[in-house]
Amino acid sequence: MGYALNEHLTDITICPRCSAPSAVYTYSIRSERSDDGLYVKIVYSMKCDICGYSESMRGSMPLTVAYKLRHLFIPRVKIVLEKAYLLAEKLEKKV
Repeated sequence: MGYALNEHLTDITICPRCSAPSAVYTYSIRSERSDDGLYVKIVYSMKCDICGYSESMRGSMPLTVAYKLRHLFIPRVKIVLEKAYLLAEKLEKKV
């Protein structure tokens, strides 16, 4: 089945160290099909241009788990997860 989702989100946020509104965060969300089912790979990074603080995180989880935990993410990531879940659900019904 040919299903792929690749979203890249970038926005400005407040730095947790210096409280400057100049930190830029980036989310990269990609769907991957494996033998165990559909997985979502989420990569997060944040960097402040003023104080130099940076953090990053990456993880891969089944789409169903990411969908259940979607309320823990920022609203734009929630939308991408919702879109991925609905698309996967729609494609599963066709098969």
